[in-house]
Amino acid sequence: MKRYILNTSFHMEASIAQAFIEWTKNDYIKAALEQSHFSNPVIARIMTETEPGVVGYAVHLETDNLAAASRWHDAEASELKGVLSRRFGQRIVFFSTFMEVVE
Repeated sequence: MKRYILNTSFHMEASIAQAFIEWTKNDYIKAALEQSHFSNPVIARIMTETEPGVVGYAVHLETDNLAAASRWHDAEASELKGVLSRRFGQRIVFFSTFMEVVE
């Protein structure tokens, strides 16, 4: 069975990183795990520095149902990230990528 990862990378001012991590755990990942097709969430700090005062994090959600994951991403995740954008404005940017696990 094929496995996929929904990877969303977030880049933000360092001053909002802790609030972002809390939102990710309490809202984004919690909502994703309520869907039976996501598992194994990971929050990882991106080690590459893009510019001073900016930090990056990647959030990985594993799935074996690409169609269901895409629907969730386009609907619920989009709404959640809209809340994040309204909260932090231009202090945060993000993008998502689906990846296929190669075994």
